[in-house]
Amino acid sequence: MKRTSSVHSAVLVPFLVCLLFGIQKGIAQTNVASDATAIAFVNVAVAPMQDEEVLLGQTVIIQGDRIESVGPVDAQSIPQGARVIDGSGRYLIPGLADMHVHVHAPFDDGPLYLNAGITTVLSLGTRASASTVALAWQKVLQERERSRTPAFMGPTLYTVGPQIWGGETPEEAERIVRENVEGGYDFLKVHGDVSPEAFTLLNDTAKQLGIRVTGHAQYNRGMQPVYTFQQDLAHIDEYLYAEFNPRTPGLWAAVYGGLLVLVLLSLTNVGWWLGTLWRRLRNQDSSGLSPGFRLVRRWVGIFTGTAWLLSIGLELTVTDPLAGLFAGKIVVVSLVCVLMLLVVSVAVVLTIRVRGLWCEDVGTIWSRARLLVVVALTWTFVACTGFLTLRSWRTTEAALQRIAQETAAAGIWVTPNLVVDDYVKRNTGNEFYELIQRPEMRYIRPAMRDLWINHNSSRQFPDWMKPVQFAIWQNYTDLLSRLVGEMHEANVPLLAGSDAVGKGSAGAFPGSSLHEELNLLVQAGLTPYEALRTATVNAAIYLEAEQEFGKVVAGFRADLVLLTGNPLEDINHTRTRVGVMKRGRWFPAEELETALTQLAEARR
Repeated sequence: MKRTSSVHSAVLVPFLVCLLFGIQKGIAQTNVASDATAIAFVNVAVAPMQDEEVLLGQTVIIQGDRIESVGPVDAQSIPQGARVIDGSGRYLIPGLADMHVHVHAPFDDGPLYLNAGITTVLSLGTRASASTVALAWQKVLQERERSRTPAFMGPTLYTVGPQIWGGETPEEAERIVRENVEGGYDFLKVHGDVSPEAFTLLNDTAKQLGIRVTGHAQYNRGMQPVYTFQQDLAHIDEYLYAEFNPRTPGLWAAVYGGLLVLVLLSLTNVGWWLGTLWRRLRNQDSSGLSPGFRLVRRWVGIFTGTAWLLSIGLELTVTDPLAGLFAGKIVVVSLVCVLMLLVVSVAVVLTIRVRGLWCEDVGTIWSRARLLVVVALTWTFVACTGFLTLRSWRTTEAALQRIAQETAAAGIWVTPNLVVDDYVKRNTGNEFYELIQRPEMRYIRPAMRDLWINHNSSRQFPDWMKPVQFAIWQNYTDLLSRLVGEMHEANVPLLAGSDAVGKGSAGAFPGSSLHEELNLLVQAGLTPYEALRTATVNAAIYLEAEQEFGKVVAGFRADLVLLTGNPLEDINHTRTRVGVMKRGRWFPAEELETALTQLAEARR
């Protein structure tokens, strides 16, 4: 029995040892396999975006789709088998978010955004024909789900659903709100000119069902409806359309009508005035002037001087209020300027004309009637130009501060989209020819390229108007920039957005235009850190994911961008990407450039 037991022990012990060794080896292999999914950015400078600071000499360890740890190089232990990325001389920031784009299904613009370091986008609409719009919205939802997989080469997508365009009945507006909620869309987008009843019902329904409303202002009702219902705004120029536009169309019709009548009557009489003046200068002198003439001449001089002063005042205010006053409508602005020049010319002619018209031997009823008509026209000019000039207060610093304070008190978010209006300005001038020859054009869909080049709404005016058009758009964008600066000072929460490939944003490329927007925000008065927050921390807060992304902090999603320059010193350094990480997957520059080459081939 003892011998048998010894034999069993001799066989069993080695078997148990081998089994234990195999289990340990299997566990070790499992650990190695697990560690192999880890990625470590070593000796990198980190901008965590919790405060305005850069942490030097850090190691950031990624496990799966999460940031596992962030700490000094000496205090971090790199997992065995982890992929190491040298961060020496480089900067790690959170992935960027473009909070106003237009995504089409399939979402094949994804590499363009990812190449620019953009790991999150909010789509505010997709293009589709009336017959396919329902299918298009469903496809965008499918793309949203696909974007949440690490293998997808593009940013994580959020999107609005079917939109309210204006003109809907209250019942129709309510139905669209419910469609958005039932479809699982992230936001509801509203355009202008919604009836008061429909606007109230859609907002009440949205609040009840828990979906946030964003989009455009109600152009004919001012900003109060937006403030009342706390609707977010997708463009800063909504304030010019809604706040600066007239609330009393009848009064404005009278002003423009008065100017138009003045010019038409002036044109019909200028030739007669000049002919009569020529005859008087040839045949008469000024020795027979009556006391009545001297009195009228004095008053006509007053009228003329007043007209000149008002003209100069209006011309001086072209640098701001006209661009805002007419919401960038170049033709209207140009017509007003022409009207002023014509009327002032008429007033000058009138001053000379009276000398021959009021002589004692010529004072016919008809002639005096014509004089009274001209005096009436001069007064019309005074009233109309005075009305326009007095509105220039709307673009003073105090007025813009008031708008910003009202917005802050309403608690709404604003996406400035300065880059869109900047591109409109650039398209009006000779820079247009440089814009359409950029190498990036090869990445744009052929239909969109054709729209930008051959059907560009900014190029619809004759060439001789281009310098004036460019100058006015320059004033327009300056005014918008000032307003954004005031919004920032008033602590209005801002989001970075580019309106990329939107209907009216010719030249705003997916991806790169967000960097231009960040630069424009800095020009408006934000620091580089504050501008970067609009595309990181603020975006996460707005999407109710402030504990999910937007910072380089342990536990947050691994959406990261590796740069060669410090963006807190110069916001343009956000363009210096070495590689991008989205949901824990690392996309080096070479892989991104290969994807862009393939995209260009597909869109030839």
